[in-house]
This record gives sequence, C-alpha cells and structure tokens, in this order.
Amino acid sequence: MSRVLRIAHRGASGDKPENTLSAVAKALEIGVDIIELDVRVCKTGELVAFHDMTLERTTNGNGLVADTSLEDLKKLDAGSGERIPTLEEAIDLIDKRTILNIEMKGKGVADRLAAILRGYIENKAYPPELFIVTSFDKEEFHQFSLKNPGAQLGILVGRDILSAPSRARKYGAHSIHLPQPYMRKWLVRFLHKKGFKVFIYTLNSIWDIAKAKIMEVDGIFSDYPDRI
Repeated sequence: MSRVLRIAHRGASGDKPENTLSAVAKALEIGVDIIELDVRVCKTGELVAFHDMTLERTTNGNGLVADTSLEDLKKLDAGSGERIPTLEEAIDLIDKRTILNIEMKGKGVADRLAAILRGYIENKAYPPELFIVTSFDKEEFHQFSLKNPGAQLGILVGRDILSAPSRARKYGAHSIHLPQPYMRKWLVRFLHKKGFKVFIYTLNSIWDIAKAKIMEVDGIFSDYPDRI
C-alpha cells in the first residue's frame, strides 16, 4: 500500500484560523504533502485566501469580499489576530516547500490566477507541478484551463460524480476529488482503473481516515493533517 498524501484543508485549519498564514505555517511545520487554500477576488482585484462570499463567519467584518478593498480586508481580524492574506503572500510563505492546491471561489478568479501562477512559473522558476487548481464553478475552471501555465488540474466533485471521469479526460486532470459521502471502495477502484488519483475531502476523525487508507485513496484532505 502506497503512502497516502496528507492534505491540509484551508491550511491546518483545525489548529489555526482557516486560510491564514498561521494555518499555512502550521501545515508546513507538520510536513504535509499538499496545502489547500480557497481564493476569491476582492473589490480592488487582488486574489485573497478566503472561503466564504461574506466576511461574517471568519472575521469581525461584514459584507461581501467582492465589495471590500484589499486595504479594508487587511484591517479585519481573521481569527486570533490573523489577517486575510493575498494568494501571493501564501505562495511566498510556502516557498516551494510543498504543493499548493488552489480552489477558485466565485467569478473572475481564473484569468487573474493564471497570470499570477505564470509569473511564479516563468519568472521565479517554480515547477508547475507545485500547483493544483480546482473549482466547483465549471465556467471558471474551463476559463483557467484555457490560460493554464502548466499547473496540475483536479476535478472537484460535489454531486455530479457521473461526469467526473469525462471532465478529467477533457482537461487532462490528474486527480478527482471526492466528498466523504462518495468514499466507496468500488468507486476508488473504478477511478484508479481509469488512471486518476483519488483525493477525499474532508476527513477529521481517526476512524474515517483509517477507512480511507484501507480503500487506498491517494490523498486525504483534513483540518487536522497530523492525524493522517
């Protein structure tokens, strides 16, 4: 049995505020194989690491991320005094030490993300395989694929499992990311036979993690990656 990849969901978000630099730093300290972060476009056009459309759940602010400037976002407390980081701040902190899985959230991310990653790959000698890009938004995912500077692509499955293999082939994706309800041995075997790696999200209990390992999944997303 090959070793399963440890994927830090929104950084090590069980120990540190999600999608913050402290969560990234904790994941690096643990020694994970992949760090997953969400990115959105703010009002002034920068990509920031943030999951929700609105600010209320994880900060002391309110309103839409898309209606808030980076300057104002930086004034907010994202938990334990942490600030909302830009994508570039997260990439610079990781500094080629592990793979970054970027999930595009909302509209208008694809072109900006492709440009940012191209800058790191072409100007800063980042190997393209250090980046994995996913999205539930099929239009954004397609748009990114048109300008992809070489990043790996992953098919993120919500409910539409039937189209996942064909979409993966269409885009040359290397992995299919399944939610916990689809964690079935037969499905993992089926996707492996089709040539895809299978990542499962988001498992936090020791029992669920053990079951996933028995099923020989390739990677596990967890808020507590040190449990994997």
